[in-house]
Amino acid sequence: MEKRALILIVLIFCSSFIYAQTKTTITKPKFDELFTIKKNDTLSFSDGLRISFLGHGSKIAEEGVEVPLILVMHYSVGSLSKEKIYSLFGRLPYVWSWKNYLFVVTEFEYDASMKMKVAMDYESGE
Repeated sequence: MEKRALILIVLIFCSSFIYAQTKTTITKPKFDELFTIKKNDTLSFSDGLRISFLGHGSKIAEEGVEVPLILVMHYSVGSLSKEKIYSLFGRLPYVWSWKNYLFVVTEFEYDASMKMKVAMDYESGE
């Protein structure tokens, strides 16, 4: 178990290092419209939200156990900046929230890009 945790920490560190080296910014997508985000790209929304897709990963699981898709995202809005790791189970679409935003992934190319949508979700708050 400790070896797996160490591997995950190394992967996160490496992805953050690569992200810092290859960061790009794309024009502003609109809320509630599908867009594509590529690994290490940063998207800026009209209200100041910035999201970065840092990569995908997977877990080693015992036979018969569902393996989640690991998703690493970085968010910033105002002075708040946060990197989050998600374990996404089941089939597409994948849905999660952060602060007052709702995220939906409809398609993905593993560790390369995602087609997604972002919406305001005023009932959420992490």
